[in-house]
Order: sequence, then structure tokens, then C-alpha cells
Amino acid sequence: MSIAIIHHVQNNTLGALQEVLSARRLPFTYVDCHQLNEAHVDLSGITGLVILGGKESAADDHIHPFMQPEQRMIRNAISQNLPVFGICLGSQMIARSLGAIVEKNKIGGQEIKEIGWTPLQLTAQGLADPVLCHLEGAPQFQWHEDTFHWPPDAVPLAASEWCPRQSYRLNRPGNKTYGVQFHPEVSMAVIAEWLRESDSLGESQKAAIWSETEQHFEKRHLASRKMFAAFCDSAF
Repeated sequence: MSIAIIHHVQNNTLGALQEVLSARRLPFTYVDCHQLNEAHVDLSGITGLVILGGKESAADDHIHPFMQPEQRMIRNAISQNLPVFGICLGSQMIARSLGAIVEKNKIGGQEIKEIGWTPLQLTAQGLADPVLCHLEGAPQFQWHEDTFHWPPDAVPLAASEWCPRQSYRLNRPGNKTYGVQFHPEVSMAVIAEWLRESDSLGESQKAAIWSETEQHFEKRHLASRKMFAAFCDSAF
């Protein structure tokens, strides 16, 4: 029995969440999204679900074969009240699996890619939420061009200047589902790799983001550990 960690990019890891899971001796297993089978979808031996980010768009679930079984897996976990936590693409996959729209992030009708460090504005519900409240005052790392619309029964928890829908939880009896658009899990090594691989950012942009990473990472990492600890303590 273990927590299934669905990854869409091979080198993606849990970062701060892995530290929390290991400290609590909660077993987890990485599952490649392209290797999902019916046992995974039926949640055989699975005690919880974490869905990591990726380069695909959840709006393209008619193009990517892995997305339909992954969405069924998510719906099954939610219906069984298993703990579910979605990060970036993961949060969009949860929303999409529940019938919500996923589309390009837009501000004033203009498409906006949110990349780099941004402050979060927690809603009143976010400030009162036992999990998300730990992120108050900690800038978050972003790397996305799509955004989710609120799925049914979603409680909005956070926003940013460039993306008004940043986090939610499902308000259903016994449910333990959270989605975050940002990346509370990424390590400095992963950020460095993403910057190296990017062909859409100029060198000056990369340098500015790395400077902000050096400035903000420790505070963000501590806040992430507290958030993931609160989630694990309430969910498992």
C-alpha cells in the first residue's frame, strides 16, 4: 500500500513533499503517466494520489492517450475520499476530470505565461485553511501558460496578480483534495534545469529568475514543508 505519485516528466520529483513523506515514513511510488494500467486506475494498493506537473495541456486530453485513464484514476480517488494533491498540470487534470474548463491563462483577454516568482494572495478561505495557510507571505515559483477554471464544489484558496485561480480544495464531506497552480515542490536543482532547458526565455530573464530563486527559495521551502506536513497529517 502506497501513495501513487504520477509524473509527466521523468526528472520531476516531490522535493519538499518527499522530505515530509520520508520523515513520516509514508510509503510512496512514482508512476509514469504513460505506464498507467487498469490496476492503477482502480487504485489497487493505492492510499493516496499526487499528480505532478508536465508540459502537456490538460485541455488536449483528446490528443494524449494517457490523460483519459489518468482522469478516471483521479475521479475514482476523489469518489473514494482518498487524499489527492495536484500540482500545476496536476491541478488542471483534477479540474478537467471533474468537468471544468482548462485554457490559456489570460489577463484582460491577453494570454500570459506566468514564469518565475510571484507573491500569492490567499483568500479568506485560504487564510483559514489548515493546509494553505502556511504559505502566507511566501512567494511561489510558477511555470505555466494554462489555467484551470474552478471545478464543482471548489473553494478558492489563492490568487496571484497574473493568474486569479491559483489554488482550491474540494468542499465535499470527507474529501481531501487540493490543487495548486504553482510549484511548492521544486528544488533549486530542478529550477536550474528548467531554466537551462528553456528556449522561450532570454539569458537576462533566466539570470533574473535565478537571482530571485536564491533570494526566495529557503523561505518558500520552509513554507512548503509546513504545508505538506499539514496536508499529510490531516489526510493520512
